[in-house]
Amino acid sequence: MTRVISKSKNVEIKRQKSGDFLVIDNKVWMIDDKHNHAEMKALSDQCYGRVLVAGYGLGMVQKHLTENKSVDSFLTIEISSDVIEVCKNTYGEIIGDVTILDFYDFETDETWDCIVGDIWFSKQDVELMKKFTEKAEGLIKTGGEILLWGDNNG
Repeated sequence: MTRVISKSKNVEIKRQKSGDFLVIDNKVWMIDDKHNHAEMKALSDQCYGRVLVAGYGLGMVQKHLTENKSVDSFLTIEISSDVIEVCKNTYGEIIGDVTILDFYDFETDETWDCIVGDIWFSKQDVELMKKFTEKAEGLIKTGGEILLWGDNNG
């Protein structure tokens, strides 16, 4: 198990037979299991061109983006350098380019074909989905896709 403890966060990856668990401040944030891999692959398969990903998690979206021939490039915005450090220590690498920054503070003149919210959005997270979508709309190309992970589409 790799653990990183900072002033604000206790980040670790717990390796289990069922998959790896990303745990932040004693809360499970992501599980590397068949179900979540299928969801991440489904999100990644919808992507094309230049892709911006909000959140790294365990790097599952990024792994699947590298396998998608319709994707030219991707950039991940991750708020926690500790998540990146623990993933690199556990897996030996980080997939793709990563900028450490809160997605809502990300500013650029570039636009993106697809933006992936690799953050769990539940049906109850109406305000969070609205905030994310408003930010993404300022970064997306005309006709681009904003893709969210969660139970919000059911």
